[in-house]
Amino acid sequence: MTSPLPTAPDPAGDHPTEPLAGVSLLTAAVTAVTGLAVAFGAHLSAGQAATIVAAVGAVGSLAVWLWGRRKVWSPASVATLLAARGPRRQP
Repeated sequence: MTSPLPTAPDPAGDHPTEPLAGVSLLTAAVTAVTGLAVAFGAHLSAGQAATIVAAVGAVGSLAVWLWGRRKVWSPASVATLLAARGPRRQP
């Protein structure tokens, strides 16, 4: 039977100090490029541009959330995992 607990990140592995920066910056860049394209003459109506920006914002928020769930552990999550594991046995 498999354990219901997720595996903990490898403490010796590569852990960036800002794990959400990349996906957040990508979302902001796509939004900015869309705005610049409209401002400099792309053939999009204001409604189309607003729809693209809204979609990028929604998808970007979902991407940040999903990425964050993989890369960031909250103190409450760690406490729950430790409580579920039970007391550690001394070697």
